[in-house]
Amino acid sequence: MYDRKTQEKFGRACSLYPRTCELLEREDLFDQMAQVAFIARNSVTYKNGQLVPGRGWQVMWKAMLDSFHQYFLNIRQKYSEEIFRTNYESFGYEVQYGWEVVGYDIDKSIGDGCNVTVRIQQVKGSEQKTVRCKYLVGADGGRSQIRRLSNIRMEGDQTTFNWVRLDGKYKTDMPFPDAGASSIETETHGNVLWVRLDGDAHRIGYVLSPRLYEKYGDNITEEQAMYEAVEAMKPFSLEIERLDWMTRYSINQRVAEHFFFKDYVFLAGDAGHTHSSGFAQGMNTGVHDATNLSWKLAGTIKGWYQPTILRSYEDERRPSAQHLIEVDKLASAAISGVVPPRYKQLAAETSPNQVLCTIMEETAPFTVGLGIEYPNSPLNHPRQRKLMIAQGSRAPDVLLQKPGALVKTRLYDINKAPGLWTVLVFTGNPAITRPALAQLREALESATSFVKKIGHMIQLLTIIPGTAPSAWSVLGGPAFGKMFIDPGFEAHGRYGIPQETGAIVVVRPDTVLGFAADFGNVHEVDKYFAGFCNQQGFKARALI
Repeated sequence: MYDRKTQEKFGRACSLYPRTCELLEREDLFDQMAQVAFIARNSVTYKNGQLVPGRGWQVMWKAMLDSFHQYFLNIRQKYSEEIFRTNYESFGYEVQYGWEVVGYDIDKSIGDGCNVTVRIQQVKGSEQKTVRCKYLVGADGGRSQIRRLSNIRMEGDQTTFNWVRLDGKYKTDMPFPDAGASSIETETHGNVLWVRLDGDAHRIGYVLSPRLYEKYGDNITEEQAMYEAVEAMKPFSLEIERLDWMTRYSINQRVAEHFFFKDYVFLAGDAGHTHSSGFAQGMNTGVHDATNLSWKLAGTIKGWYQPTILRSYEDERRPSAQHLIEVDKLASAAISGVVPPRYKQLAAETSPNQVLCTIMEETAPFTVGLGIEYPNSPLNHPRQRKLMIAQGSRAPDVLLQKPGALVKTRLYDINKAPGLWTVLVFTGNPAITRPALAQLREALESATSFVKKIGHMIQLLTIIPGTAPSAWSVLGGPAFGKMFIDPGFEAHGRYGIPQETGAIVVVRPDTVLGFAADFGNVHEVDKYFAGFCNQQGFKARALI
C-alpha cells in the first residue's frame, strides 16, 4: 500500500456512527478504537446561552435504536489510521508513505497474473518505481490522482460556503461540555459544532459567513480562527489552552462519474465523493465503501466470484453517494444559515435552526447508516421470499443464546467471519417444521447443493426458538452448522420468519441481507449463488 501523505497528526474525520461501528466490529477493529475514543451518548443545544430542547444532534438517537451501538464513536483520524495501519501490518504488509502515483497502464500481456502497471514516485525526491498489481484502488482523497489519471469527471457543484474547524484543549463555562456532540445556534457563525474528542480534546466548528469570509478570505490564520472561535461560543467563555489542528475549507458537493473503471480500477472514499462535514459523513461513507468493496475484491482474486460481481460495487455505492450529496446540500445550507428551497414555507413559520432539525429527523436513518439500502440485483434478490426487512438492507443484529448459556449473545458477535457468507436457518417451531427440516437436510447433502459447491465461502447457523437441550432432541438430527437459541422468538420476529414455516436467510459478508427462501425452495438458494459464484475447482467443506 502506497500513500502520498504521511500519517495524519491530528484533525480530519472524528465521528463514527452505529453502522460504521458494526462494520468495523466485524473486522475486529472496533474494540481497539473504542479503547481510544470518546463514546458520545448525549447531546445539548444552546441559543443565547439557554438550552433548546428537542433540537440539534439529539434527534439522531432515535435512529440508532435498532443497533447495539447507540452512540457516536468520537476518535480523530490520527488514531483511526494508526489502528488500521497496525492491523494491516500484522498480516505482513507495509504502508509506504511519501509516494504518489504518476501514471498507470492496464496491461495483462506480461503473463504474471497481474493486470495493472503502476508508476509511482517519491513526493520528496526523484526515485521512481514500477509496481504490478491485480487491481488499482484509488482511495487518495478529494484531489485523487487516480481519478485524474483515469479522466473520470466529478459531477456536481462548488458551494459558496466556507467552514472552519479547530481541535484542541479548551476551557469553557458552557454547561455539559462533555455531552459528546453539541451545537450552539448563532446569528454570526452559523450552527456551531462542539464535539468531545478522544483524550482531553474538543472540536469547535463554525461557519465563515460571507461577512467573515470577506474579512479573512481563504488564508485565515490560526490566531484569527481562534479569535472567531471565542466569538462563536458567546455568551459562553472559551479559553484555548492548546491548539492541535485548524482548517478552513470550502464545500464541494460532487460524485465521480465512475467508481469502477476499465475492469481493474476503483475509486473509494473522498476520491469518489466530496461533501461537507456537516453530518460527519466522510469517514463513515469511506468505511461503507471499503467494506462493500473488500469482500468482493478479495473473493474475486481468490477465484470465488464471477468478474461481474465487481460491477456491483459501483451499482451499490455510487447511488448511495449521490443520495449523500443530496442530503449534504440540505445540511450544509441550513448549518450555514441558508434555508434550502424545499423548506422555504417551513422557514417562514419557524426558525432556520428548526429547519435544520427537520432535515436531521428526515435523514437520520441514512445518516447513521442503519437505513442504507442497496437496489435489487443478483446480490440483493427479493423475488423468492419477502422478509420484514428488504433484501439489500442491513441484516438486523439480534440477541441469541449459545447452548447452555445463561446470558444472550449478539448475532454480530457470533457472525465475525470476514469475507464469508452466513446462511441462517431459522427453524420455526420444530414441532411443526421438523418434516420440512428433514427434507432440507437431505437437499443440503446433495452433491448439487450450494453447501457442497461453495462450502469454503459460507458458514451455516441454526436458530431454534424456545428451548433446545440439543439439536437432535428438537430437530431429529444435527444442527445446520452451529446451533443457537432464540428463547422468546424475538429473532424470528425481527426477521419476519413465521413459526409455522421457518426460512433460510442469506447474509452477505458485509452483513447485508441478500436472499431468503422457504425450506421447500432451497434449490432457489443454489440458483442465487450460481448467479455470481464460481462453483468449480474448490474442495467441499463439511458444514452439516
